[in-house]
Amino acid sequence: MRIAPTNWDTLFSNASGVHITEYKLVINDITYYSENMQSRPIITKPLLGEPAIGRVCSATMTVAIRPIENTTIPKAARVLAYCRLTSQDGSITTDWKLIGKFNISSRSGTKILTLKCRDDMIKA
Repeated sequence: MRIAPTNWDTLFSNASGVHITEYKLVINDITYYSENMQSRPIITKPLLGEPAIGRVCSATMTVAIRPIENTTIPKAARVLAYCRLTSQDGSITTDWKLIGKFNISSRSGTKILTLKCRDDMIKA
């Protein structure tokens, strides 16, 4: 069972429904915040659409990032994806919540890297 971080319910169920979802990725022990991302991470779980007994749901994440200077992202690097909610004025934030553990399966580009990642379930 997952437990929501502090202030999550306050921001998520806000009457106005206004909050900002922020993302960060930790790739090879280096943290990439939204200013390093060209797009939001897109996580898909295609087999989750039709639940069935014994079905395993493997997730895929696609994200475009600008690598931090003087760093390299190795092939098949570990990627930890986190998110948090922030109020519109920035006065209230939640803790970072881990939303997935992935490994890079393919990459393309040079200045902007498009990473396609698969979660650990693919190893099973």
